Amino acid sequence: MYLLEWSSKNTRQLVGIFDSIEHGRFFMKKVPGYNYTCVDIDGVPFEEETIEYAKLPDIELISYNGYQIPISRFSFEEDIIVLWIPLDYLDSATTDNRVSIGSIKVDAYSINNENAKNYIEERELRFKQCRELFTEHDFEVSRECFGSEDGEVIFVRKKGQEDRWYFFTHMDPLFLEMNIEQEIEKYIQSIS
Repeated sequence: MYLLEWSSKNTRQLVGIFDSIEHGRFFMKKVPGYNYTCVDIDGVPFEEETIEYAKLPDIELISYNGYQIPISRFSFEEDIIVLWIPLDYLDSATTDNRVSIGSIKVDAYSINNENAKNYIEERELRFKQCRELFTEHDFEVSRECFGSEDGEVIFVRKKGQEDRWYFFTHMDPLFLEMNIEQEIEKYIQSIS
């Protein structure tokens, strides 16, 4: 199942749910100004779907399976991005105990649901490693900036130096690829 959303600047309009993208695109072909393009970049297809703002009427009711779906140029300020959001039908029984499709926001980053548990556990383990290694070198560690645009940050300072905190790293997806011990050793040498 797919949820159709029209998105433009600060405006989001949830349109409806379709059994397949093909059904949704059949509906979208009825929308004035709808454009679908597929570009192949290095063998990878990239699809883009938009609605041209200039082609929107004052109001139009688009008929689909007995529904009348309104669209109006007064609802948007510029071209509209067509988004397809995959959904699981959670009331349908399943025996495979699978993780739902989609993603979860972890601090400032979007992580696929199937990777979220491992990502969060690894991220927290790495933070604890950082704190332990810095503490062994007589540093204090502070975890800051939760909810900021760039996400959480690790700051450190030498114990007894109350006036200055130093940026160490963002706790972003690249943090999970970092060689913690090696980076901390290099970092301590650079600020000593």
